[in-house]
Amino acid sequence: MSEEIMLTEKQQAEALHKQITGFGEVIYQSLYGMCSAIKQMRDSKLYKALGHSSFEEYAEEKLGMSRSQAYNYITIAEKLTEDFVQPVGQIGMRKLLMLTALTDEQREEITGTVDLSTVTVKQLQQEIYDLKAKALDDRQDSLKQLQEKQDQIGALMDERTAARKKIKALETQVNEQADQIKELESRPIDVVPVPDQSHEVQNLQDAMRRINAEQEAYNAKVE
Repeated sequence: MSEEIMLTEKQQAEALHKQITGFGEVIYQSLYGMCSAIKQMRDSKLYKALGHSSFEEYAEEKLGMSRSQAYNYITIAEKLTEDFVQPVGQIGMRKLLMLTALTDEQREEITGTVDLSTVTVKQLQQEIYDLKAKALDDRQDSLKQLQEKQDQIGALMDERTAARKKIKALETQVNEQADQIKELESRPIDVVPVPDQSHEVQNLQDAMRRINAEQEAYNAKVE
């Protein structure tokens, strides 16, 4: 009999535990829906139909939330998707809010390397800090590489400008030389007159005759 009672109590305990965890799952699954509904109430200003002059007043009086708490729910609805929140809703509001500060790529990296259900808030904070620091270093490296490329492009532009100036100078020089050639080609050719050599030839012949006559006279005298 006692075993039957104990068995019944165990069954009751298991059923109650299942009921408790079931309620917990419903709460987690409904978290994004509640965040989205609060955002919609703020955006549509339907709180005025309930007699409230401001969203903050509605949140405090109807939901029992402070302004910051209400806007935390809205931030989750604005920054995260339902597909992301539903399976990790049990990690708590504080962790979810920390994840809203990340990009989609960074959140994907975090969820791929960290167990959000077991990591502490402090550990998650450090993981996020390291991830952002790495992203900042990568960005600085990218900016440095971009600056180096810009410097290289600037140097190439300077070289091209100098080459263009040199080509322009050479073109000017070639044009000047072409003009000079045209100018020389357009000049008339001066014909230099050939001097009349007949008088000079006659004089040379006379001189040779005199030399020959003198030579003959000298030979005769010697003989």
